[in-house]
Amino acid sequence: MPLYGHGWKDNTGKNSEFRAHSYQRKTAAVILRELDDPEARDMALRLERSSSERLDLARALKIEARLDRLKVYTVDMKRAIRKGETNTYVYWYASWRLDGKVRNVYLGRAKIMSLEEALVKAVKLKGEYLKITSRMI
Repeated sequence: MPLYGHGWKDNTGKNSEFRAHSYQRKTAAVILRELDDPEARDMALRLERSSSERLDLARALKIEARLDRLKVYTVDMKRAIRKGETNTYVYWYASWRLDGKVRNVYLGRAKIMSLEEALVKAVKLKGEYLKITSRMI
């Protein structure tokens, strides 16, 4: 059973990078705020704002990364049509973890739907299950 899709890759590298930059900006803002220069205080305010914006972006990336952690795969079903004869039907399924349990979701027939369409549908369904509406699909 081949696995397709996003796999388990996510944006955690960017997330940690944003957090590190945010921490550096906060510490620089604290140092600049201690100075008596008005320009330093303005710079401290700008650094604090950009720091909070980066933290917000890191939180958003973490939420969106949850959408990418899924697997899309095909399942072959054999059904008897007559005595001694069987037909094989191929279906797309997606699976992901939700509250510590694996959730398997039917996406559609492989004859009708391509891999790309199955991936888009899987991400959309996972977003509905997680109640995430931030990503435009």
